[in-house]
Amino acid sequence: MTGARVAFAIGLFVVPVILLWLGRGLRKRSARVRSAFWGSVTGYFVGVLVICIVTVIPPIHWDGVWWRDVAVHWSMVLGALIGFAAGAVFAQGDTSSAQSGSRPGALIW
Repeated sequence: MTGARVAFAIGLFVVPVILLWLGRGLRKRSARVRSAFWGSVTGYFVGVLVICIVTVIPPIHWDGVWWRDVAVHWSMVLGALIGFAAGAVFAQGDTSSAQSGSRPGALIW
């Protein structure tokens, strides 16, 4: 199994499990962690869209193109990592600590 196929398998199976694990107890975490989580989910979704778009391109356009393999095999993993980093860097709100207790006017879910 090549490295690209391992990256595809990690993106297909491991990344969603990690995102599910990170999403558990998300309301109790800091704004930076919440932002990183949602950035990662968004990046993963964009990676899935990239795979869907690239795999629809007719095979005649693939000949000698290196970017198709990168887009198909690495987009889910790279999308999640780039989204995680962007979410952590561009976090808004109180990033120092987790919110504790209930706030007046907050939605209760």
